[in-house]
Amino acid sequence: MLRIVSLLSIVVCLTVPARAAIVYDSEGFEAFNLGALVGQDAGSPSREWLDFNPANGNRFRVSEPAIFGNRVVAATGSSEIPAFVAPAINQLPLPGEIWVVEVDIARTIAAVPVTPSSNGFNVDIYPSNQAVAVPNRIAGFGLGVNAQNNAIVPFVSVFDGSTGGMVLPVDLSVAQNEFVSFRAELNFDTETFRVFVNGIDTGLSSFVNPSSSYAGNVTLDFGDADLQHDPVLNATDVGYFDNYRIFTVPEPSSLLGGFVLLFGCAMRRRR
Repeated sequence: MLRIVSLLSIVVCLTVPARAAIVYDSEGFEAFNLGALVGQDAGSPSREWLDFNPANGNRFRVSEPAIFGNRVVAATGSSEIPAFVAPAINQLPLPGEIWVVEVDIARTIAAVPVTPSSNGFNVDIYPSNQAVAVPNRIAGFGLGVNAQNNAIVPFVSVFDGSTGGMVLPVDLSVAQNEFVSFRAELNFDTETFRVFVNGIDTGLSSFVNPSSSYAGNVTLDFGDADLQHDPVLNATDVGYFDNYRIFTVPEPSSLLGGFVLLFGCAMRRRR
């Protein structure tokens, strides 16, 4: 019996990914210089922030607003053209690996002056190895505005932007300048993701654009997790991002394999 357990432990252990580590951590943007975020490479490990929709990345600036008392990234601007900035990751996930994106987002808007609603301040996650000129996001979330009462609301993107597609995942009242904590967990094996809003699980969703939607049915990688500003024209709105980090963890089944291994080793030692 002990031999069977030990053998099972070794076999299952081989399925545990070797890499389970921090991919990028802004460390609260405290080590960044005040001013434009694009071009800076502070963080761990060091990765330069890029403008993925030139020249709109100048809306994102490292600042120290008095309302928070620490260093954050502030996004402002009145253009209707979206802006996207992020450090490039471009890494193929290992089998049995969950990719986690965490960020805190706040915004100031209290009324929508022109259009009925605003996607506002978001994080969109893209692959880099798709066979199209313009990438399509595979997951997204952020803070929008309820068109009926101008309330700030969290949302999760569940469809491609060309067809609309946001869901309000939780009945959460968000005040102006109140940070909301988002955590997205992406499983590239099953092409699904799960978003937690202030710790509340919003449920399992399929990738917005799965691998089958690309030519050649590619194996999707983790390209980047953009800070996005999708503003309302002429809106006096400011969004804030803080505590941005990306890391990987083994999926639960792989963790179970590790427990089996420890159990097998303990039984062998006891014998």
